[in-house]
Amino acid sequence: MKKLILILLTLTTVNVAFAKKKSPVAKRPLVLWLHGCLQTPEQFITQSKIEEITSEVNPVILAPEQSIFANPVKCWNWFLPSLQDNSEFMASVVGQIQDLISQGIVDEERIYVGGFSAGSVLSTHFAVCYPDVFKGALLHSGAPYKFVQNLFTLGNEDDLAQAAYDCGDRNQKTKLNNVIIFSGTHDPVSTARDNELVLKQVLGFYDLLDDQELNDSAVEDVTVLTTDRPKDKITDFKMHTGAHVRFVSIHKMRHQYSGGDKNSLATSPDTLSATQAFLGWTLNFTK
Repeated sequence: MKKLILILLTLTTVNVAFAKKKSPVAKRPLVLWLHGCLQTPEQFITQSKIEEITSEVNPVILAPEQSIFANPVKCWNWFLPSLQDNSEFMASVVGQIQDLISQGIVDEERIYVGGFSAGSVLSTHFAVCYPDVFKGALLHSGAPYKFVQNLFTLGNEDDLAQAAYDCGDRNQKTKLNNVIIFSGTHDPVSTARDNELVLKQVLGFYDLLDDQELNDSAVEDVTVLTTDRPKDKITDFKMHTGAHVRFVSIHKMRHQYSGGDKNSLATSPDTLSATQAFLGWTLNFTK
């Protein structure tokens, strides 16, 4: 993993280790890549095949790791207020990204975030709370921002869009231009309904960005596509601003990463590659 910049994160500390390599000629894109429960960053990188798929682009991959002292099964504690507050944990990670930008390593116009399961929920947090930083987001088998409030209470689904809109700094220009959501129809952990709520939140977020009202003013066009598996479904939402939201439903997929490494039980290797679909679609990130 020569090109990795690995960040080890707990809820209170941030330690950064830089992989040794020659200074790049040009600024590189950056992907904040967030693992799921029972995974290490290295396992998620391998299972998602992100290094293989992005080899020609050579991005900086920031791969935070949840401490077992913060969560025994390494799930991100996305339900805690401290991980829903953009002035604490998320701010520390974005601060590290800003440092890489200031050092001339990273192109500030090509910063992306993606994750699976608990990492997907946290990716949603970053995307809606820092839309001025992230250009695109992959939300794979997760849940909405503030889906759980006050530790035990489910957020009112009608308020999810407003919660997302309120988290970001509205004085900053929104860069978030592409969001892709992956969902398995037979997922017992992150259900199809959970992911539909993510879609509802993201569309509502863009709706509020448009004119500060939930009035369906943002979407210009909706297109339904298919993959080479006829029962899979891709729904494309194009905003009149040019932003895109894509919802990918994978038929009969359970709680697995779509199109991942064939040697892992945590992946669905024969379905559409979520990594390729996300990074290939997001401004031609990959070949």
